[in-house]
Amino acid sequence: KNNQEELAKQQIDPNDKLELNNNENSVQEGKSPSFKGALEAINVFTHAIDNTNTGKLLSTDAGLVSGRMYSARNNDERREIAIRDIGSIYFYMWAQRHVGNLLNMAECGSWTRINPTSAQTFDKHLQEFLDSRGGAMSVEEFKLAVLGKNPAEIELPKGIKFEEGELSAFTKFADRFRQTPTEPLKVAKVKDIEQFFTGETLERIREMAKLQPERMGEAVITKQQIIDAINKAEINDPKLLDKMFTEFTEGASKDEFKYVSNNKLYGLKKEMQEYVEQMCKSAKDGKITKEVLEKAKKENIIYSGINFAAGFILAATFLSTLIPKFQYWVTKQKTGKDSFPGMYEIEEERKNKNITA
Repeated sequence: KNNQEELAKQQIDPNDKLELNNNENSVQEGKSPSFKGALEAINVFTHAIDNTNTGKLLSTDAGLVSGRMYSARNNDERREIAIRDIGSIYFYMWAQRHVGNLLNMAECGSWTRINPTSAQTFDKHLQEFLDSRGGAMSVEEFKLAVLGKNPAEIELPKGIKFEEGELSAFTKFADRFRQTPTEPLKVAKVKDIEQFFTGETLERIREMAKLQPERMGEAVITKQQIIDAINKAEINDPKLLDKMFTEFTEGASKDEFKYVSNNKLYGLKKEMQEYVEQMCKSAKDGKITKEVLEKAKKENIIYSGINFAAGFILAATFLSTLIPKFQYWVTKQKTGKDSFPGMYEIEEERKNKNITA
């Protein structure tokens, strides 16, 4: 992962980064340096353009649309380009995902759903775990064994010192509308916290730290990962998380030269938790069996397919039909002509030539 100096240059939200402060001389008492004001905004903007798919697409579209509008042959053509091109951006970039989110909320009460590939890997792990417990468990036993205790109930030993990132201006603004404020990402060196733990917990902490690359040759771990290591449950198994995260990011989560959002990884973990909770709600006779696991996997595949298709159809309908029809309707209302405005002069010239001939 990028070191802290590079992080400051790019102004990645420290709350959204697994690793902090690769430059030992740049941190004073756990505080990370950051740019302020206009320079900070520029860094955030340039990072988004260079390192996110959305930013890359938007930067390309902005140039294309601006150029086409500037080169338009008349104001009517310029208006049509704005309606068609700008109006299309939402539908080919975000509409499909938003439709899926709405359908997920209607189906299971959650905005997101674990993707079928990750669900397959998670299901295999749960099948093996259930086999080790005799092939069946009560819902209560299964839920506690897989999800563990409430993380809020776990207390960390006093004396652990964390390096704390600074929240971005956008996150601070968004916190005004949230019931629970965002906690900045906190990171500690494994060697500095080993004195607080022993036995299996210490071993899990060392394994958990391997989920991200070392920083300047030293293993680091987040506060959340320490809590997960203490909270011994299947969903917090470092080996499972390593497999899930590596597959989900195609290996990028362990590549020191690639950026992977911490929120993205733990968003997947949250979806794993919701997958288990939904499974437990649908279990009959209060028992979790292989049949229940298989049913949950099939339902996830079916609903994922339905939501994908619904989002695709809606986006395709707007892009192929509704936006073009609206574009021509606006032109007709403004000009009284039912044709492409950029062709007015050419069509008039052709008519005059035919009349002359």
